[in-house]
Amino acid sequence: SIDVYIRNMEMRDRVQRDFFGFNCSFEYLLDEKALMNMHSNVTNQRDLEWVVYLKSIGGPENLKPVGIFKPSKDLKVMVRRGIPVAYRALVWQKLSLSSMNRLEYPSDYYQMLLSKVDSLNPKVRDDIEKDVDRTFPEHSYFGPAGQGESGLRRVLQAFAVHNTEVGYCQSLNFVAGMMLIFMEEEDAFWLLVTVVEKLLPSDYYTNSMVGTYVDQFVLAHIIKKHLPNIHRTLEKNQLQLPLIT
Repeated sequence: SIDVYIRNMEMRDRVQRDFFGFNCSFEYLLDEKALMNMHSNVTNQRDLEWVVYLKSIGGPENLKPVGIFKPSKDLKVMVRRGIPVAYRALVWQKLSLSSMNRLEYPSDYYQMLLSKVDSLNPKVRDDIEKDVDRTFPEHSYFGPAGQGESGLRRVLQAFAVHNTEVGYCQSLNFVAGMMLIFMEEEDAFWLLVTVVEKLLPSDYYTNSMVGTYVDQFVLAHIIKKHLPNIHRTLEKNQLQLPLIT
């Protein structure tokens, strides 16, 4: 109808961003809206179950009690169904144990690292600066009017000062950038430290990135064995898995 057409044109004239703030096509927005409407009941039910679950364990601080890293069966089920956006920052910190790891350092440790940025190797600073400009330019937070670039720069520089062995490695910008979309700057720093130093293999973020290449090889083997249709599609279109992952 003419009303639908006018409404669609008005939407097209507005800044087109998806649910997470990324610029996207008008057609994608319509598809996203339709998908969210289709699954709204399931999503709402999931969010309510998270509220009930957190109450049942006495609050988010008990997601992983002190000294217990292995998640419970119920927690695995909840996470695999998806973490509500409102809880992601908190849950990520609790499940990764970054909220505990940061207690091993002085409360002003992040600010102390930032005060030492001038001591960074010039090449490391240049590498960070190049990748900051390339990080999610289509997202409103990292655009010209947003504060994402400055926050990301500080997180990456602080990490480089903190972990001189890794310093800065390509793709850390995207990991930290995604964290910053959901959480405060200092929380993102501690989560990045925990992911790199505690959760991932030690050879993951190095100059050779050998751990990353090994993971790609293993993933390709798993897809070939368990998802043959996807494997054939990739082969047919001459698509290499790292381009997607």
